[in-house]
Amino acid sequence: MTSLIEKHPLLAYYLLTFALSWGGFLLVVGPGSLVNTNWQAEGAFLPAVMVMLAGPSVAALLLTGLVDGRAGYRDMFSPLRKWRVGIRWYAIAILPAPIVAAGVLFALSLTSPLLVTGNKTAVVLGGLGAAVTTILEEIGWTGFAARRSQRAVRSWPTCGWWPP
Repeated sequence: MTSLIEKHPLLAYYLLTFALSWGGFLLVVGPGSLVNTNWQAEGAFLPAVMVMLAGPSVAALLLTGLVDGRAGYRDMFSPLRKWRVGIRWYAIAILPAPIVAAGVLFALSLTSPLLVTGNKTAVVLGGLGAAVTTILEEIGWTGFAARRSQRAVRSWPTCGWWPP
């Protein structure tokens, strides 16, 4: 099984990401929730979304350790320590998700019976959850899948008219 994963790490990543994201979703909301849309009203919405968004980063961390070991972790996390642009560009990239999430939750708190009853912490937690999952999700997609895809494209044979 390990050699199959080492030969096809991208396929393994996509399958594992799908299994972790949707499997985690089903664990949080229960298998009956696919038919019943009441899980959003029962307070399982935020944990379900966070579990789904954690799938890519968890899959990337597991597969990096399995395929590349410690060197793979160094390669994955070394770009996170290099600041290529100013802090304001990182803020522009990271802050829209938590700002939009907090704004939507605040607007809902004005009318929604779930949030009007004093559950204003959902607004703050929603914003923080969006920020954390935005960063963590990039570990998987950019740190694992994009890098492997770029390596695969570079290894394609050239045919004269296709760029090297």
